[in-house]
Amino acid sequence: MKKLSALLILLLLVSSVLAGMPGEQTGNVNWKDKTQLGLKVNGNYYLAFMDDEDADGLMSPGFGGFLDYRLTKNLSLNFGLEYNQINLDYPTYQLDNSIINATVKGKFFILRSKSFSPFVDLGLGVFSFTQEKGYFTDRQTSPIATGGLGAEIALSDKINLIPGIAITTTINEDIDALPNKDHFLDDQYITASLGISFKLGGKAKKPTPEPEEVKEEVEKPEEVVEEPEEKAEEIEKEEEKAEELEEKAKEEIEKKYYEKLQYMIKPNDYLIKIAGNIYEDKSMWNDIYDWNRDMIGDNPNLIYPFHELLLKNVPVDNANELEYEFYNYEVKKGETLWSVAAKEYGNPYAWIVIYRDNKNVLGDKCQNLKEGTILKLRNQIFNK
Repeated sequence: MKKLSALLILLLLVSSVLAGMPGEQTGNVNWKDKTQLGLKVNGNYYLAFMDDEDADGLMSPGFGGFLDYRLTKNLSLNFGLEYNQINLDYPTYQLDNSIINATVKGKFFILRSKSFSPFVDLGLGVFSFTQEKGYFTDRQTSPIATGGLGAEIALSDKINLIPGIAITTTINEDIDALPNKDHFLDDQYITASLGISFKLGGKAKKPTPEPEEVKEEVEKPEEVVEEPEEKAEEIEKEEEKAEELEEKAKEEIEKKYYEKLQYMIKPNDYLIKIAGNIYEDKSMWNDIYDWNRDMIGDNPNLIYPFHELLLKNVPVDNANELEYEFYNYEVKKGETLWSVAAKEYGNPYAWIVIYRDNKNVLGDKCQNLKEGTILKLRNQIFNK
């Protein structure tokens, strides 16, 4: 136990010294950026079948240290040193084994991400154990093979939590009996572990330029400074490009919008409803009112059917302005604009539409229509 503690302390000291040494960079990555040092605690269960044919293993504790070195994105080397207790509960005696093992494993990452990276590890090592009670009273050694599953869970940029489970087997060496040469793989034990690792490196830094490179830049200003004529030509080209882009933007706006549109108020219309239908934005009623304040007056809630509003920048899809078609109507004796509107348009308040379309014929006086007057009437009264 004392020897293992000394070995762990030595491993920590060596890693601390390495962490303080300046790294030799290759591009922007040095060896410290690929290295992490860790500690872990273990729970071990020995798969022992004595002459009673029952599994006699007891859950036993352990701890250790390890060092990881990343070779590629999905492959790392793991160097481990552990102390584990392996206990057996056998009817006639208690078998206690204190084990020290050193391993070299390859860690193959199934998936690499910033937060969670599962892996499979496989490796070989040396197994040293002693029996305080049982068949052996001296220290034995054996080669071992090990494999398992685990994951690196990022707690921060520099710290990983590493849970894992592994199975370890001795090669041609029994712990609970004399070595059985007929079995190449003899004794196995299962280890559940929880470790924490600390990355030695930090964020990669951009290499600073050599003093000679800076000196060359200062000594040769003519390579950096452009001639005034070339600069003027470049500015002129940029201005031409800007003007072309501005023209294209104007063309696109003209394709998408009517600059101005006369909208005829329908029965049951109000400004919020018109803004929602035309602009798909009910808050635009304020703009409509501002554009037509002289016609509407002080009360924006009071608008009249068949009067026309001026709308600006109307989306084409919501405007669909019609080409009006007209037919001739001959005024009969006693008819007024009011009666003609009621008869032809179905609403007497539409007289204002007839008056606007025939102002050049009617002039300012529209109260008394003369019999035989020819009026232009619309086939479709609304433009939307």
